[in-house]
Amino acid sequence: MTDQNRPILEPKTQAFVDALNAQGGKPLYELSYADARRVLEDAQAIEVRKLPADVEDKILPVGPSGEVSVRIYRPKGVKGLLPVVMYFHGGGWILGVIPHKPHLPVHIHSAVGIGDYFNISESNIMNLENILRDPRHSGVTFVMIHGGYPLEREAIWLAAVKNVYIDSSLMEIVMYPSAFKNSLEQWLETFPDKITFGTDAFPYNDALGAEESYWLGVQSSRMALAAALAEMISTGEVTEGKALEMAHAYLHDNASRIYEGKVH
Repeated sequence: MTDQNRPILEPKTQAFVDALNAQGGKPLYELSYADARRVLEDAQAIEVRKLPADVEDKILPVGPSGEVSVRIYRPKGVKGLLPVVMYFHGGGWILGVIPHKPHLPVHIHSAVGIGDYFNISESNIMNLENILRDPRHSGVTFVMIHGGYPLEREAIWLAAVKNVYIDSSLMEIVMYPSAFKNSLEQWLETFPDKITFGTDAFPYNDALGAEESYWLGVQSSRMALAAALAEMISTGEVTEGKALEMAHAYLHDNASRIYEGKVH
């Protein structure tokens, strides 16, 4: 580009561009997605004084089946009609996304694997702790599928991270209700609002297809949940009313909050 064709920028913008050039490094389009995101996140991490504002996130229906996420900013406390400035996000859904939870939670298979292609000794769910606690992912909802089995008693403590949930699918199939009851009781005593029911519903073999594993998971979960809550009531840990509330939360309400608008 010749000097004659070079665009003229406003002085502060030109200073910003010059500062970027002075840092060297590859252009964003030559970086991997992850590295490009990191460059932009680091640049946006600079503290900027902002005027107080009311922020509202909405999902608007578009077309026959689409959805668009919209974030609305209004001056703090101001009501009534106001002029509108609309900003349409670019970046190809790769760069510059709003730092809040994605439309869908992130599911991570956290149980030991089956088959020769899994390294069982390295299947410890606690190896994910540094990722789950990474502040760059604080806006992402993580669901630990299969509850970290057979380390489900350690896994529940990861739910102390505000955006981490634990799912019990598979556990009620590979454990008898009497054993699953003990694990479920610990979960209920620790983070009852961060655990969700699941069955796996997987076609394991000719004798145990998806239908059978779904039925078995439901029956085993009901038995284990009833036994766990009955014991907690008998020892005075919870009232019957609280036990019913916890049962609803595990079987439905917690998932309804995670998958907002997707669970009935």
